[in-house]
Amino acid sequence: MISIYTFPIIIVISVIYFLWRRNAAVNTRGAIAGEIDAYLGEDHPEELKNLVYHGFKQSLNGLLPIFAGAAYILSMFSNKEPMLHQLFKRHGKEETKKAVKLLIKTIMVNIVLSPISYLFYFTMIFCSLIIKLCFTALSKNPNRLFKSVITKSESSWIKAVS
Repeated sequence: MISIYTFPIIIVISVIYFLWRRNAAVNTRGAIAGEIDAYLGEDHPEELKNLVYHGFKQSLNGLLPIFAGAAYILSMFSNKEPMLHQLFKRHGKEETKKAVKLLIKTIMVNIVLSPISYLFYFTMIFCSLIIKLCFTALSKNPNRLFKSVITKSESSWIKAVS
């Protein structure tokens, strides 16, 4: 049975968890701030600098996993090339490698902030990838799935009859 103290206890535990994760994310963000600042001060393409800057700026946004997960799932079912791929193709491999390393570090800050959200979205992305692979396989050869099911059921029926 739920007592009168259950709701306040849940609120207090949630606030403590949020503050703990926020503190860990701020500490992680502070650790990479020097690298980001050095990258922005060097001679790199402005598009990549803006991307790294905005990634760092949004690294403590609690809604980032929601937007990233939704964008990834929607991009899986689109035939267009993602905008990041187009941006990285315009610049040299060495330039994009540095920017991607810094972007991954800023994403890690957000993962430290909200690990439960990322676990949920990685699970959703994995499931949508499996669904896409199944539909792709069926669209290429729809009879393949049914032939294997029918063949297996026929062979088991023949064994049972004989």
